[in-house]
Amino acid sequence: MFRRTILIFLILILIPGILKSQCVIGQYEDEAPFRTWNIFGVYDARSTGMGESLFGLIEEPLGLLLQQNKLFSFSLSFISTKAEFFKYSFINTSDIYFPRNLKASYIGMDFAYGLIKFKDWFFGLSFTQPETYFRPAVEVNYSYKGKTYRTIKANFEGYLNSLNFSIGRRIGELITVGIGIHYVYGEITRKIEDDYIYYQVITTDNRSQKISGYYFSLIILANPSSRFKLVVNFRSPYTRYLDSESSLRYYSSRKQIEIRINGNARDEIKIPLTVGSGILYEIEEDLLLSANIIFFNWSNYRVTYFDEERKREFKNTIKIGIGLEYLTHLKIKNYLFSIPIRTGYIYDPQPMKNPNSYYNYVTMGWGIYYKKVGVDFGLMFGKENGSGNSLHASKLICNLNFQL
Repeated sequence: MFRRTILIFLILILIPGILKSQCVIGQYEDEAPFRTWNIFGVYDARSTGMGESLFGLIEEPLGLLLQQNKLFSFSLSFISTKAEFFKYSFINTSDIYFPRNLKASYIGMDFAYGLIKFKDWFFGLSFTQPETYFRPAVEVNYSYKGKTYRTIKANFEGYLNSLNFSIGRRIGELITVGIGIHYVYGEITRKIEDDYIYYQVITTDNRSQKISGYYFSLIILANPSSRFKLVVNFRSPYTRYLDSESSLRYYSSRKQIEIRINGNARDEIKIPLTVGSGILYEIEEDLLLSANIIFFNWSNYRVTYFDEERKREFKNTIKIGIGLEYLTHLKIKNYLFSIPIRTGYIYDPQPMKNPNSYYNYVTMGWGIYYKKVGVDFGLMFGKENGSGNSLHASKLICNLNFQL
């Protein structure tokens, strides 16, 4: 009991801000996704360039197949995304202070999917990574007269993958209805090391959470005319279960004392209902308009962290996107290439009541297609307003596409 008391006391002293950092961080709570809270799923490059059109939502790929009217479609996507952070974990919520925004980037595979159309039936299978939980790693050195006497290191990583199966059926000439089953899994890890070189004492705080859960979705597609399409998406509320483990360690090399405290918990994150609706309208030949609106019921969001319910003062949000696509053609000898050019805008309000934060994004994209194969690129550039920190974010997506 005495050793445990000493360890807790030392942790509170040697890792400054463990108590102070429990204040309201705002956008980047520990479980917050990279860049934005408002994630309905993963979008392909085409829809990203058009303001994240819901017709390009990979978890609900029936919209892709319907708008392309193909028998089979396959796509592989790679992503590079960047974001700025000011407050997260104990960074700028305790004595560890950085006067400027910190930057983090991530490069990886965004999704892979296959779609099949058989008579009036549609089948879709995809793997996506809708969320990551990276934060800028930090190293803080304290020195006196040119000699370092203390070093604090922190590393923050994590991801959420999703396996998605969708099936749909055309009902008459105007309506297609589909349902989706989605299994999510992932991990969040946080590692903090405080090396008090002067006293020859190292304190570490390692925490990991294994994530799992599943949800259902419903998609309704309406095609009242050859020039107009409407989509409505519903994502059910569901629970993500987290198997949480922690390990606190105190080690004094001078006194040869080592103390460990291990803990575990079964935590939960209550993900609320999300509803989205979008249109695709052919203004004229080779010119398309896309617009969508998504409602996130964040007021019903709940989270526990190592058996402790964390307070999240969230409000419901409505995300809006609009975009255009203009299709041009290029003929080189006997080869005819299709070259779409896209642009769009996204308004993305974050759910925190304080600060009242929102992002404005400008999107753009282009591609090149020859018969059944093509390459698409989508870009997003955004700036946050409301927090006073002017956070910037960007995303680049590259898709390799094949269709029949």
